[in-house]
Amino acid sequence: STDVKKWVEACVVCQRGATFKDKRQVGRATTSTTRGDEWELDLMFVDGRPVLTGREVATGFYVAELLPDKSAAATWEACQHRIILAHGTPARFRTDPGKEFGGEFLAGCRQAGIEVRPTPVGDNNPIGGVERAHGTLDRWIRNLRLEDGESVPLHEHLAEAVAELNALVKEGTSVSPFEAWTGRPWRPPAQGPRRKRQVMPTEEGEPQQRAVQVAERAQAGVNDIQQGRAVQNERDAERRGRPMPRQVGDIVRYLPKARDRVK
Repeated sequence: STDVKKWVEACVVCQRGATFKDKRQVGRATTSTTRGDEWELDLMFVDGRPVLTGREVATGFYVAELLPDKSAAATWEACQHRIILAHGTPARFRTDPGKEFGGEFLAGCRQAGIEVRPTPVGDNNPIGGVERAHGTLDRWIRNLRLEDGESVPLHEHLAEAVAELNALVKEGTSVSPFEAWTGRPWRPPAQGPRRKRQVMPTEEGEPQQRAVQVAERAQAGVNDIQQGRAVQNERDAERRGRPMPRQVGDIVRYLPKARDRVK
């Protein structure tokens, strides 16, 4: 019995099976080698708005869709638009046991012949791949929002972040999820990964005039900084030209009032 206990403790498969809260998931294949056969689904929130994220298990290809609300009907509509119509009907979905994956979502999957496997939440579970991508997507989208502000819609930032995520080389392989899914390497747009933003017209004038005004203000700020540094350098030079006290007696000599008090 002692040998069996040591063998169980050393068995990675047994330890992984112990992490599953739903014991019915133990023994099932955690990955699929057929492209488009299985998708992991989960919800994330960006600026308080729900986003459906999906990951194709065989290739690691990511998709995302901005939802109008957190409901099962909206989730099923996004799955139809982003996965079924774009990439074909899969054999199964892996989801967490949330309300957004029940009701109309289950009814739609049942009608389309798609198996839904509820999976416990956690990085060590089958939907851990899509959950681990949430942090990266959220960080990239926040950076894009800080760079562009509210002038660019959120769905454009979401699409750009997902494209960059698919362009990364997949861990443990030499290809990206985009190349594994499409069969061709990913190439950025002609203008680069960050497309050029157009200056929106404002009350101050046309876009060209607005760009000139922004450049003039930036140059004025640089001039102010350089002028301030020049004044500070002059003050430092004057201060260095004065005789500085080096000993206690010199300090008393330069401070006659203090010298009188000492006497």
